[in-house]
Amino acid sequence: MTVDTIFPISFIVVNLTCTIKACISDYKSRTISNSLCKTLFVINSIAACYYDYVFQSATTTFAIFSILILMWLVGCFGAGDIKLLCAFTIGIKPDITIACLVMVGLLGGVQVTIMYLVGVASSKKVFEKGIPYGIPISMSGLVFSTLSFLSF
Repeated sequence: MTVDTIFPISFIVVNLTCTIKACISDYKSRTISNSLCKTLFVINSIAACYYDYVFQSATTTFAIFSILILMWLVGCFGAGDIKLLCAFTIGIKPDITIACLVMVGLLGGVQVTIMYLVGVASSKKVFEKGIPYGIPISMSGLVFSTLSFLSF
């Protein structure tokens, strides 16, 4: 195995592990730990440096962060979701970042629809604790960071 295969595999394994932890944590308690987001941010920053698109992705991440902070102030988005999305975005090639955001929206829509149907069928208040939006963010982030790492 060469360095060119070890690095991408390592980046993907760490992202996969963090994705699983984020999904479980967000589903159970609607929280995403700071240490998890830090780990993702560091590994994806290293990957962006290794693949030489760190400056472009940092600019994109800053723009996304700025917009999402405004959404958080209005109450539309959770702070943990912002941290998680930015931790993934730094490792995603800027030319596919919009596709990642679209996938987050689509998966989030599917998730909300399923939650609504489950709530109607079981007469439970499924939205009482909030929407675990970390799940679609993690899944999209994993897919698009993996595509970024393997496309070189």
